[in-house]
Amino acid sequence: MRHPKSLFLGFLSVWLCTLDLWSPVNASSPSPTHRSALGDTLAMVGSRAITAADLVERIEWMPWPYKQGASMDSAKVRALQSLVGEALLAGEARRQSLGDSGRVAAMTSSLEKALVRDALYRDVVKTVPAPNAAEVDRIVQRQHPHASTAERAPLRKSVADSLHALSRQERAMRFMGSVLGSQRAAVDSVTFMRLADSLLAIMTATRDQRTAPKGFALLPEDVEVLLARLSPWLGQPLVRLSDEPLRLGEAIQDLRLYPWTFRSLERRRFAVELNGHLKDLVAGELMAREARRRGLDRNPDVRRDLAMWSDAWRAHLLLSRVASGPDASEDEAFRRFATFEPERALRASEIDVEEILSRSEPQAREIRSRLAAGARLDSLARRLTTRPEWRDRGGRSEFFRASLHPELGRAALLAPLDSLRGPLELPEGSSVFRVRGKRIVRDSVDAQEELAQHRDAVTISRRSERVARYVAALAGKAEVEFNYAALRGVEIFSGNMVTKRTLGFGGGMLAAPSLTPQWDWVPIWRAARTTVP
Repeated sequence: MRHPKSLFLGFLSVWLCTLDLWSPVNASSPSPTHRSALGDTLAMVGSRAITAADLVERIEWMPWPYKQGASMDSAKVRALQSLVGEALLAGEARRQSLGDSGRVAAMTSSLEKALVRDALYRDVVKTVPAPNAAEVDRIVQRQHPHASTAERAPLRKSVADSLHALSRQERAMRFMGSVLGSQRAAVDSVTFMRLADSLLAIMTATRDQRTAPKGFALLPEDVEVLLARLSPWLGQPLVRLSDEPLRLGEAIQDLRLYPWTFRSLERRRFAVELNGHLKDLVAGELMAREARRRGLDRNPDVRRDLAMWSDAWRAHLLLSRVASGPDASEDEAFRRFATFEPERALRASEIDVEEILSRSEPQAREIRSRLAAGARLDSLARRLTTRPEWRDRGGRSEFFRASLHPELGRAALLAPLDSLRGPLELPEGSSVFRVRGKRIVRDSVDAQEELAQHRDAVTISRRSERVARYVAALAGKAEVEFNYAALRGVEIFSGNMVTKRTLGFGGGMLAAPSLTPQWDWVPIWRAARTTVP
């Protein structure tokens, strides 16, 4: 396929999407509370207030699974504590300049463009007058001539809302046309085809996961894959505009905002469709630049929304760093397995120990003292152990199924590797032992999977504890105050839904970032504040 040196994007035909700001995915769910109706301060983190509006945005507009199966009071408390934890992490991340560059900075820049053009759209349409009441009545009468008086009120509202939305869209379209009419945008064909071929390869490799009613859907995770694959060229201009070009990395970041679908994964047709989609993205870029020229990047709502998302991203970045560390060892996994599923672990495990079995506990204590003083266990075992089958190996058992000697097996599974244990009272005597090895029996695939799950659980628990202690330390240095009395008065819808925000002049996004659960820091912080008599 021949490619011209550059492709031109015209703006004679303007695509515009102007649905209501908050649009729940599940239309049958109640409308989420608007932030303007809320203002009570629920917590303070230094000079920063966390309000009822913040809480509603994060756990009513977006899923918060802890609302299910527990009291709403408990769910709200945990959510508020998580918001305070996020604020503490975000503040520390800013202090460390985390997020000032790299992935978070790029995402923040892309989001700011989306928010300022959305603010511009609202400025443009805010003075559109409500539809004429007589015209609304004429439409209702024509479409529903037999409606009763009670039925006419909601019908009038529905018609009035539709007419108002249409008028707003018409005004926004005229305005957008006036801004874009004189603009020219030249696509760099080499960079464009590099993007098109990379995206096509990603979508083709996972086409079964992308089936949509009208073709193949762009997925959110495609952005990260594209950024990694095209890393050497992210600074290259993709579209040349009258001032600064739109660079490849910027355009890829903006893909998060556009739910595109492609009818074909054939190379030429795909490239043509992508070029058409790119028109929308470039139009959004130009409207964002117009909004910035008008100073809308200083709009309070823009700054607030940008801070909400940026703080969530910064907090997550720092949280990931704090939580990072080595995974739990296999020995730790065995100990958790034996703690939570003792009988299953006993049947599915083999152990290897060094042991000296004595006839009495006093004798075993004496042996333990000698070992602590430096005596060799194998030398003592050859002379003193009363377990003849292990004597010639210096008390070494070699691997055996833990259930063959259940009391010793349980104790060994719970003991750290290479640790000296005992005296342990057994039916056959008093045992002093050192654990040399643990493993799952060879024919138990299910037990191997269970052990892996226990290893993951220990790893998660360890990381959660690191984060909790870190956040508690941050809280100890800050002025943190909770207003639980005000929290009790905040009403939260108990169902879980995902609320999407439709952006003026094209695209959409989630209404708010999901809230990361983190309340384990609070008891640590409280304990540290308690005055010791």
